[in-house]
Amino acid sequence: MSATQLRSMLIIVGFTLIYGRSANAGAVRNLFTKTLCPLYANRGNNNAIGSATPGTPLAVDAASPTSHGRQRVILRGWSPKAATSVLYQAPDVRIVLAKFLTKNNAERTVLRQKTDTYGMVWQQVSISVWVPTTMTVSNASVVWARAQTLYDNRCGSCHALHEPSDFTANEWPGILDAMAKNAAFDPAQTELVTKYLQTHARPN
Repeated sequence: MSATQLRSMLIIVGFTLIYGRSANAGAVRNLFTKTLCPLYANRGNNNAIGSATPGTPLAVDAASPTSHGRQRVILRGWSPKAATSVLYQAPDVRIVLAKFLTKNNAERTVLRQKTDTYGMVWQQVSISVWVPTTMTVSNASVVWARAQTLYDNRCGSCHALHEPSDFTANEWPGILDAMAKNAAFDPAQTELVTKYLQTHARPN
């Protein structure tokens, strides 16, 4: 097993520990967005209130309904208190999980709050949204395999490839921005490869 495959497995286990609950609390399973995925405030509204990036974990419990081709899920992450439209994995790990319209009616619950070393106040939040069932998968490795193939084929045709672990999650977006045009990535592909590299990056 390669170091990248091992890291993928550890990440999936970590997501399970973060999002899961004990058997006594009710069955919880995790889904993952397989591409840029629109987010809706309810099952019937066709106006998206935001989008989740590829590979974002979505918590689903036994009580979560499916209707009109959509599944109600829970997103968890961190946002600056003063700028709640972007959901990050952690205050010091700027992996974007989702982006929301500035004005939206998502069901949002603040779980806790902390202040970083720069004095910025962050809130860990839980957000209830609806996603299309066709845009999720049960195993994140499916998403990362597609991203790795795209990265290897497009970027490897021009130069020797960097390993994802060559840089930190916070460094990768700027590095990939410089390569995306030459690789002819469209916006969705850029999001996919960026998330793959950040998720498998060297720790900060």
